Amino acid sequence: MSLESFIPLLLALVLSPLLPGIINRTKALFAGRRGPPLLQIYFDLWKLLFKGAIYSRTTTWVFRAGPILGLAAVLAADVAGYSRLMGRDEERTLTQLKTFRKTLVDPAIVTHRGRIVKTTGDGMLVEFASAVDAVRCAVEVQREMGKQNASVPQ
Repeated sequence: MSLESFIPLLLALVLSPLLPGIINRTKALFAGRRGPPLLQIYFDLWKLLFKGAIYSRTTTWVFRAGPILGLAAVLAADVAGYSRLMGRDEERTLTQLKTFRKTLVDPAIVTHRGRIVKTTGDGMLVEFASAVDAVRCAVEVQREMGKQNASVPQ
């Protein structure tokens, strides 16, 4: 990879904490308050990076390693062609999306011990304790959607 491909990524990582600062400051100004400093999130991140842990003298290594070794698998899902479908028939698309979520997606997530972290109009972010569970859930949903959409024209 070239340097040009890293620059946008680096800018996004460095400047992304600035956006909530701008939003919070703007909200405060509209409410007639001064608000937090624009770079408050950078200050908070700096404090968190150098924050030390406090442990009892009798703490075992297992307890100390707990916060460091917390692993999770994340599944990001999104509806293919959502904008096109919404353009054709918004009401029908939303009804079908809710039906598929209720009858197929949500039960599959529960079956595979997942937890929905965030949903958007056509997508969701799901956390699983195991990568195997995340993949099994995704494959199950894809297969069932394929069966249900087999007769739908592309």
